[in-house]
Amino acid sequence: MTKETTVCPRCGGAGWYKYDSNHGKPCEVCCDHGRGWWQLPTEGYGDHAGWWCCKAGCGEVRENHP
Repeated sequence: MTKETTVCPRCGGAGWYKYDSNHGKPCEVCCDHGRGWWQLPTEGYGDHAGWWCCKAGCGEVRENHP
């Protein structure tokens, strides 16, 4: 979103969008990460093992706890 737009360009303000004919996804552009964070297990996640992931499911992953 920019100063000129008040509606998310990805989801149109819905918070979700359809990324194929059978699946929806939380919008990574306007997600406020308000559901909290969970830590990825130390095995099976490669370089991101032990990092923190948004519980809303938007796909945001951070190395340090936010």
